Amino acid sequence: MSSEFSELYRDELEHRDKLRAALSIPFGLLVILGGLLGRMIQDAWISPVLLAWIFWTASVASGFFFVRAAYYLIRSYHGHRYKAMPTATERREFLGELRKWYADQGDDGSTASAEYDRWLDGQYAVAADKNWYVNAAKSEFLYRANGALIFCGILAALSYVPFVMHSRMAKPELQLVSIISVDTTVMQELH
Repeated sequence: MSSEFSELYRDELEHRDKLRAALSIPFGLLVILGGLLGRMIQDAWISPVLLAWIFWTASVASGFFFVRAAYYLIRSYHGHRYKAMPTATERREFLGELRKWYADQGDDGSTASAEYDRWLDGQYAVAADKNWYVNAAKSEFLYRANGALIFCGILAALSYVPFVMHSRMAKPELQLVSIISVDTTVMQELH
């Protein structure tokens, strides 16, 4: 039996798979932006110059949108339960019970098959409806994640400019190097 509702159910399952596949690009971008933000924070500096203010303002804002994008990506993947159709065994048992009941009532079995078809059609309708709402929620979270990623990327690029300028202008730290003689007895004890 094929009905409009069984097709809608299959469409929602295909939509679910497309949503899962659509997560890979935002997730990859999130990893790249996280690496960039982490690298900039490692060599961050504090000074009262405009360059530092631009860097910190853009970095903190980018970090906010990074966390927001991560949250929405996680929400678009986890926390949603799809409605599954009854298993083949459950369907067979239900049809068998219907046939037995109608046979006990003196029916030839055609009424049982018709009632089973209506029941199965109703199961497809309920599952397709539930899965539509789940896919709509997941799509909304993915949409919000992509928006946050766009702002995160723009602000990370904005903070990267003063970061590079500062690293080019900064004087390297001097390190004290001293040469000491090593006693030969210490070297013998190490071996």
